[in-house]
Amino acid sequence: MNPRKLICLIILASVFLVNLLLPVPAHAVAQTLRVGIHNSKPMVFIDKNQIPSGLFIDIFNHIAAKEHWNVEYVHGTWQEGLERLRDDKIDLLTGIGYSAERAREFDFPREFVVMDWGLVYSKKGYGINTIIDLEGKRVSVLKGSLYTNNFLELLKQFNIKAKIIEKNDTQQIFESIDTGEADAGINSNLSGIQFEHNYDVDQTPIVFSPVKFSYAVNKDKRNDVIEALNRNLQELKSDSDSLYYRKYEQWITENRNKIPKQAWWGLAFLVFCLVSAAAFVLALRDQVRARTKELLESNRKLSEQKLLMNNVINGTTDSIFVKDTAGRYLLVNTEVARSFGKPVEEIIGQNDSKFFPLHEFEVLKKSDLKVMASSAGPLTYEEQLSTVDGKRVFQATKGPIRDESGNVTGLFGVSRDITEHRRLESQLLQAQKMESIGRLAGGIAHDFNNKLTVIFGYTELSKMKLSEGEPLWHYLNEITKAAEHSRDITAQLLSFSRQQIISPKPLNLNKAIMDTQKMLPRLIGEDILLTFDMAEDLWMVKIDITQLDQIIMNLGVNARDAMPDGGELKISTSNATIDEAYYREHLDAMLGDYVQLTFCDSGHGMDQDTVKHIFEPFFTTKEVGKGTGLGLATIYGIVAQNNGFINIYSEPGHGTVFKIFLPRLEEESLETTQEIIVPIAGSGTILLVEDDESVRQMTTSMLEKVGYDVLVAESSQAAVRLCEDRNVHIDIVLSDIIMPGMNGKDMMDKITSIRPGIKTLYTSGYSSEIISRQGLIEGNMHFIQKPFSLKVLNEKIKEVLS
Repeated sequence: MNPRKLICLIILASVFLVNLLLPVPAHAVAQTLRVGIHNSKPMVFIDKNQIPSGLFIDIFNHIAAKEHWNVEYVHGTWQEGLERLRDDKIDLLTGIGYSAERAREFDFPREFVVMDWGLVYSKKGYGINTIIDLEGKRVSVLKGSLYTNNFLELLKQFNIKAKIIEKNDTQQIFESIDTGEADAGINSNLSGIQFEHNYDVDQTPIVFSPVKFSYAVNKDKRNDVIEALNRNLQELKSDSDSLYYRKYEQWITENRNKIPKQAWWGLAFLVFCLVSAAAFVLALRDQVRARTKELLESNRKLSEQKLLMNNVINGTTDSIFVKDTAGRYLLVNTEVARSFGKPVEEIIGQNDSKFFPLHEFEVLKKSDLKVMASSAGPLTYEEQLSTVDGKRVFQATKGPIRDESGNVTGLFGVSRDITEHRRLESQLLQAQKMESIGRLAGGIAHDFNNKLTVIFGYTELSKMKLSEGEPLWHYLNEITKAAEHSRDITAQLLSFSRQQIISPKPLNLNKAIMDTQKMLPRLIGEDILLTFDMAEDLWMVKIDITQLDQIIMNLGVNARDAMPDGGELKISTSNATIDEAYYREHLDAMLGDYVQLTFCDSGHGMDQDTVKHIFEPFFTTKEVGKGTGLGLATIYGIVAQNNGFINIYSEPGHGTVFKIFLPRLEEESLETTQEIIVPIAGSGTILLVEDDESVRQMTTSMLEKVGYDVLVAESSQAAVRLCEDRNVHIDIVLSDIIMPGMNGKDMMDKITSIRPGIKTLYTSGYSSEIISRQGLIEGNMHFIQKPFSLKVLNEKIKEVLS
């Protein structure tokens, strides 16, 4: 056959084949004057004669001739072209990928020239098949390229750590893979085709980021050029026989199918085979398109699932993580990063030794190994860990991760901060414990008070019949002192159980403490140095002055006993605002403004086990007979009754610090009251209602001694019957409130229906607070607590009658 005819036949067959195989392409762009170009064959490049060539050049030259533009091409690397455009050293850049971010900086035509996508190349036989295989690899990329930005984002999404090597043009990327400088490289599909056969590289199955390529000008600089490019590209792409499609087929076909002159006959045979396969290709095209559509839809769903999963994982306040078998983090959510105080990127690939103290790391490591060795499924642990929020308690549920063969490849974990839950739980247990002991203490105090009432009454009546110098008077006085001491003990029990009758008033702690300056040194001894540090402008508090004295005295005695060989006791006051940080670290603390009273001694201190029990009643570290164990329990009850809290810090050999926090009183107004002195004498008729015979007899004697006429009823029912008799005159009813059958309140309801407006004074061995909780008395009712003296009882009766 004539060689010329053979060449023609080959060209015709190639054109026919290209028409069958190649997809219908994309878009084009243009500009004026200085046009930036770089080496990205076949889109744009400088040929061997140093002439700008490629798909973008041919299309732009066509549009430039039509628009009468004079074009000056400026050659350089891709990065140089991008910087020249930004600096207005060129008017237009060719072969630039479109992105939303770039669209904020540059103007693009609406029509693009070509669509391309990114590929990962590796050295032949290197075995890179998935994105995971790039972990720890050296990857060569084009500096400033859109593919580079998208590829780096892809690595970030998969938590892949790779070493990035930046290059200035496409050829350098392939050279770096070929020479072993890089393990892999990324490039566009079209550009890569031109180089991959010249180097010892393979295409990998990793495909990413479809990108539209076009022309670009600086933002709002050449709108005329953009409009001209739009107009011409739309016109070219609307005609299937236009220069756009011819040049597209030319550059793609020419570069994909370069045939050596020595292989004409082989090429002819190849063309024949390709033409023969054309029918088969046509049949497969529809299947390929359908499969491509399925893959695109699958990728879309995967992207949606990934977005949903990210929202779920990062939207929770729980810490979620995945580790490998070496304990290295493979995945963490934003809560883990927040609690570590590190960005996610700095956590991935590291183990817990980088984020926790050694002892905490060892505990975590031990539990992780146990989880991965377990065949029972997820395990739950409680872990105390150091975070940016301080020491926190976490409940962590961890489970092993297995591959298809059942081999353990790591573990997953979900960890919840339960610090606040444990705080509230501990507070509840402590409150329940103290409440139970308080009920017991209150009951004991009630029984004691009844008996002490009898002792006080008869002793006082007996002393009134004797002169002070007689021996019997002295004996009775000692009985009175013992009874007073017993009364103080029951008062401490009531303070602890928060049942003591109190009269809180606005108070300045500085003044109250300084009033004790003379008395405290005598109490603690001369060998203890006592110092004061009182804050200026101290806030007011509201507390019963008697209770404050109990606090000061008990803490002073406690400090004295802790320093048998002398030492230093410092008492200080200050204003304190409890914030979230302090609240999280201290069990009993509550948010708000407080006045802080601090006792700091240099005594022998206590260990933590002792500190845990220090406020329990009857708990003492002193020798038998040297302490009741009620002093600190009393303080605890007083402070709790006044809505405050206590913190204690102590170490053996380093002394003890008590910090008492009392709520700030916002209304800093002091009410002054004038004490009325009432003589121990009275007149009138009193109805005494008391079920305890000894108390009834003693109270009757006391009242008759000072001049009252006394009617006695041993039960509520008897009192009601007596009041029904209109001939009996009664000025006031003095009644125990808790009695069998009918309580004092129900009794008085019946009596007031018979005798409206009759005066009433209630009494009980229980406190007014505990009786109020039972609904037996109200705030405007008169009440006196047992044990009472004749003077106090008389004053209270006078108060009610007046």
